Amino acid sequence: FLWPLHLVRKGTTTNELSKWSFVKWALRHEDDGLEKIASLRNIYDKGLKANFREVFVPIDVHRLPRQLASEAQGTVTRQGGKADQSGGRRAKGGVGKVKKT
Repeated sequence: FLWPLHLVRKGTTTNELSKWSFVKWALRHEDDGLEKIASLRNIYDKGLKANFREVFVPIDVHRLPRQLASEAQGTVTRQGGKADQSGGRRAKGGVGKVKKT
């Protein structure tokens, strides 16, 4: 159970971890390898909190293009993907119902 949490903490996968190990091993056998190892950086490691947030509260990649388009037009996207002009206000007791103002 702790191994997957460690991978999330480091922002990597098991496959990437083995590849990083090989790269470090190969660099150790070069003349300036230690300097290169020190300069290696995992671009997906965003820090402990951000890594866990990305795994446990992922963004909805299917809604992302519609969200960007609606933000550009100044509207808010509902769950069904259709934009409403209400600024995101909902009527009580109903999902997807728009409160008229």
